[in-house]
Amino acid sequence: MIRQLIARTAICTACSLGIAHADIVVGQSTPLSGAVGDMGKGLMAGARAYIEAVNAKGGISGEKLRLVTLDDQYKPDNTVTNTHTLLEKENALILTSYLGTATTGELLKSKLLDTNKVALVGTLTGASNLRESPSNVFHLRASYADEIVRIVDILKGMGLVDVAVYHESGVFGMGGKEALEKALTTNKMPLVDAASYDNKLNDGKPAAVKLAQSRALAIVMISSLKPTVSFVREYRQAGGTAQLFHLSTVNYENLVKELGPQLAHGIGIAQIAPYFDNTRIAVIREMHDAMKKYTPETKPSYYTLEGFINTKVAVEAIRRAGGRSANRATVLKAMEEMGKVDIGGYTVDFDRRNQGSRYVELTMIGADGRLAH
Repeated sequence: MIRQLIARTAICTACSLGIAHADIVVGQSTPLSGAVGDMGKGLMAGARAYIEAVNAKGGISGEKLRLVTLDDQYKPDNTVTNTHTLLEKENALILTSYLGTATTGELLKSKLLDTNKVALVGTLTGASNLRESPSNVFHLRASYADEIVRIVDILKGMGLVDVAVYHESGVFGMGGKEALEKALTTNKMPLVDAASYDNKLNDGKPAAVKLAQSRALAIVMISSLKPTVSFVREYRQAGGTAQLFHLSTVNYENLVKELGPQLAHGIGIAQIAPYFDNTRIAVIREMHDAMKKYTPETKPSYYTLEGFINTKVAVEAIRRAGGRSANRATVLKAMEEMGKVDIGGYTVDFDRRNQGSRYVELTMIGADGRLAH
């Protein structure tokens, strides 16, 4: 099935290279429903706000941009099917703002990006295995390993040297656990305990009961929203007192909503971009202005900022590739040659593995449920 899709897409691509576009299509496959639908909707809102802002100024070389977003429901097979549709039926020139480790991994396995010589700019995953070899994916967020290194540095500085981990039992969680073990070893700190959860059950209680008996002073959580909520609630109920830290994979507002400010208070969360309300930074101010005009139904968030930045870089590649005369191959080349660029008080700098940012800062949920940064 996948081979047939690739073959058909390759034929379509060969026919479309170099021709004029009715408009310039930017394609996106992301979850718009299901457990992480809010994250996907945020990415989409940020991407759409930027595209509409560009169109309001005349587009690129007089050509309007069009964002086509398809819901993959966070399912890898859907991501591949959607990407095929975006390339063959929608004639997308570039792809942006995908979401998920398994979804992106399946897309890479399908070879659709290679066959079509198309760039994917920005995918919401920090998995190291997706960065180990060159591909047509251009990463604009730090890896989970980068986040973990930053968390461990902070833990060491706070004297919280006895660390445990709560993690998903799949690829995402095991990769994060390995990165934590490596960072702790580098800093001569012990991993005193570990507990996982089944990502089909999302039940954090067994792990919470186990880690509540641990001597850990800090626990790093490598988990999605529901098992995080389950774990924190059960861990505190079991008398656990360790400082809790999380990767950037949870939305703090959802965490506060599910747990309440009292239980959420004090949880540290790594972020891979500056605070989304810091309008002193030009690109964030630009996002706020664009969202007020074009996507007012969505509140600014880290996810809208990520979608906005991803799309701004993708559109810059289209400009550099010649705008109206660009094709997928020339846009891909523009991304490969992008290097260092200031996108408005925030710099991205792509290395040979297409890693454009390693920015990480730690935030913390305050007593009122707001984010301290």
